[in-house]
Amino acid sequence: MSQLKNIKINTPTYREIIPSTKTEINISPFKVGDEKILLIASESKDPKQMIDSLKKVIDNCVQGAELKDMSAFDVEYLFLKIRSVSVGETADIFLTCKECETANECKVDLSKIEVIGLDTFKTKIKLTDDLMFLMKTPDIDSYTGIESTAEGIIEFIAKNVDKVFYGEETIDVGLNEIQDVADIINQLTSTQFKDLQDYISGMPKVTYELDFECKHCQTKNDVKLEGLADFF
Repeated sequence: MSQLKNIKINTPTYREIIPSTKTEINISPFKVGDEKILLIASESKDPKQMIDSLKKVIDNCVQGAELKDMSAFDVEYLFLKIRSVSVGETADIFLTCKECETANECKVDLSKIEVIGLDTFKTKIKLTDDLMFLMKTPDIDSYTGIESTAEGIIEFIAKNVDKVFYGEETIDVGLNEIQDVADIINQLTSTQFKDLQDYISGMPKVTYELDFECKHCQTKNDVKLEGLADFF
């Protein structure tokens, strides 16, 4: 056997906290194989392949938690933290000036990203005196698959209803009940439906605030980055 097979490289690990559960885990930097997975996915421009690659890389770089137990914002947060310990805490991104629309290169300190909205996120939504939904916290697959059409939003909400409380009944929602839930949603008034829309808009998000002066027109810009896509 070749002596080269005995060579093992020690990978450093870093302590991190999962935002939603406050569980302590360890993360490790990207390896060459992980970088290759992300590069291939990025070049494909296929959203599903990009998400699958993101999940695979996080599985490779996280010890102490299962990806299936994480919410979408947990996954986004951990990916950015892993990137931070892999290639440096600073990421260069391009932001457009609000005045002249010139692209400006800006630096983002990934060590300072945070998740906002955890304390105010409501998963119990009372729709009528005798009807209430208990919502799930969406995982990365369902969250990134939201279609902006009315039907797409209703389908997304229906898929993320965990239980329905109707009068004295508690009904668990499985795959076979999703269409029934969608039918209930379609019966709601605009005011009642707004409470469900607030569930979407109120989901915790990975955020970072920065300001920059446009290199072209010197306009001062204040920007809030939200979600993984804004950081790339």
